[in-house]
Amino acid sequence: MSILLAAVMLLIPVSEAASAAPAPALSLEAPGTAQPGGSVSVTVKGDSLADLYAYELTLTYDPQKLTYKSAVYDLESTGYGLPVSMADGKLAFAFTKLGDQTAGTDGSHGLLTVTFVAAGSGPALVKLSGITLIDSKLKSVKLEQTADASIMISSNQDAGSGTGTGGSGGSGSSGSDTGTGSSSSSQSGAASPAAGGTQVIITPEMVEGGAGSSTATVPFPADALEIIIPNEVMGLLSGHVVTISGQTFSLDIPSSVSSALAGRLSSSGSYISLKVKPYSPEEASALLSSGSAAGTGTTGSNKIAGQTFGFTLSVKNGQGAATPVETFGSPLTLRLKGDSSPDRSLTGIYYIDETGNTEFQGAKWEGDLVSAPIRHFSVYSVLKVTREFKDVSAAHWAHEAIQTLAARGIADGSGAERFEPGRKVTRAEFSAMLVRMLRLPEHTGATAFKDVQSGSWYAGAVVAAYEAGLVNGRSGGVFDPGGTLTRQEMAVMLTKAASYLNGSAPSPADSGAAVPFKDMNMIAAWADAAVRSAYAQGLIQGRTASEFDPQAALTRAEAAQALFRMAER
Repeated sequence: MSILLAAVMLLIPVSEAASAAPAPALSLEAPGTAQPGGSVSVTVKGDSLADLYAYELTLTYDPQKLTYKSAVYDLESTGYGLPVSMADGKLAFAFTKLGDQTAGTDGSHGLLTVTFVAAGSGPALVKLSGITLIDSKLKSVKLEQTADASIMISSNQDAGSGTGTGGSGGSGSSGSDTGTGSSSSSQSGAASPAAGGTQVIITPEMVEGGAGSSTATVPFPADALEIIIPNEVMGLLSGHVVTISGQTFSLDIPSSVSSALAGRLSSSGSYISLKVKPYSPEEASALLSSGSAAGTGTTGSNKIAGQTFGFTLSVKNGQGAATPVETFGSPLTLRLKGDSSPDRSLTGIYYIDETGNTEFQGAKWEGDLVSAPIRHFSVYSVLKVTREFKDVSAAHWAHEAIQTLAARGIADGSGAERFEPGRKVTRAEFSAMLVRMLRLPEHTGATAFKDVQSGSWYAGAVVAAYEAGLVNGRSGGVFDPGGTLTRQEMAVMLTKAASYLNGSAPSPADSGAAVPFKDMNMIAAWADAAVRSAYAQGLIQGRTASEFDPQAALTRAEAAQALFRMAER
């Protein structure tokens, strides 16, 4: 038993044996924000109290952010509070009532109000622990719970004030969070706080996983617009795959990115800020209306088909100065909730720029959730995009493939709302479509081929495809961009693209797979394994059931069908 508690118990008159009391719970209430130099009051509140006569508890805090000023025992009119015991960042309190006729406190009641002065900037955490409660019969109960309250100290008044409470553990009851601060409580490290307001500060207890695991989950409460991840918490997340889990969205941050973000927080008080702005369908539609609803040589429409959010990520130093994080070294995975739609090949996640134009990101469906890899933060929406061409009717055998690739910006029309499905594909055209499907960044500058001029519409795509190992020249440093692509050349490029996506070479089984084509003897030796592998992977078909026609020129419809198969794998 501590010296403080022993001193308190000497003041309590001994009477009859202790009786059972319902288990209580303690919580903290604090403002969500504070200004440097301003006062910060933190209240310890008790719930489900039963005959509370005396107590002992400890508050810990960051002395670089907060300076202790004073404390008031809220029950002092009926008893006596010992002087505060202070150590670096730790305050110990003890209180007892006086007299054998004095009743203990029942129900809910404030126990202690501690006043600090905000001395720094950034998130400041106050933690309640070391709780021992004593009733009037001298029966003591040590609560295993803890409770946290976070206060954002900033000269910017960009978040409203509020209160934060937390109280669970042992067999006590749980509190809830309100306002823009946050708090949590924990008995064994797990916590499920209900946060409110626009800004929530993430505490260690709010993180699921982490230590001993390769993954961690950070909540984004439904009514929050911003979460703050302090330096100390980001250090715990570093090197983990971190999932930011919202009610209708989630973000998977790869371990390399979480490590990079943690590495940018070098000073005490620095933190990561993630803001998420939900758009109503009307707001999202208004944003779309300012952009183009169709691609080159086509007509169509963009329709909201699910959730729309705007994301902003920044790193803030100890003085509150923000540095936006605009791109990521590795892609994050974004999941949004989509509406029920039978046209899922036309529905996916799109980036919407400030002018209302769109860019396809991905469309991997799992139930009502659609996911896509993203490399920067901005506005993203689930859209149903349709593109129509006058020369591709709904009865055309490649209609779905052409419509889908046009919607995703992979294939363009040729002008006058025409696609020209039967026209031969050039090597430059197919390279460009392949690069768009793989979402490879196009390169500028010198090219590896003497007949690919810098500044030509296809130069960036050809260079990107070459550097990714998808294409080779025909001979003597010549790419022949305007030359027609043969069907066997298509097979080679598709298998290379599949290897790029899979991160591995085609399996020997695929490369030696049996095929039903009787004209395999017409296939060049350098293309034989690729044709077999592409067929085994379901990327290509013959022009008939028994003929591949390897040296024939590829048509635009055939190119769209092959790329569609790869996209839907």
